[in-house]
Amino acid sequence: MISIMVSIIVIYPKRGADRVAQNKINYLHFGDIGRIDEQRFMDNFRPLLNNTEKMAEAMAKDLYDMGKNVMLPKFFWLKIAYISFFVGNAMAIAWHLTTNLM
Repeated sequence: MISIMVSIIVIYPKRGADRVAQNKINYLHFGDIGRIDEQRFMDNFRPLLNNTEKMAEAMAKDLYDMGKNVMLPKFFWLKIAYISFFVGNAMAIAWHLTTNLM
């Protein structure tokens, strides 16, 4: 049961809604794009398209953001899910073996 609950935590999206309020919008991430209106997105994204240095910087920031704020927490919870699954199965096998031997 613990493994199932932790697995649900793993798949739940973890992007902060306060990012738009703090004006930390990642114009390459759909979660941030969906929280702003189209005109604001176009006005702020157009300069990125016209400048390869700004686009490269935005892409690098997006990769860093995905790694730090999305993937690291997901891998942590995924590790907890695997451990709880393994421990639960080991306990069930041990319990089954001890009850059948008596």
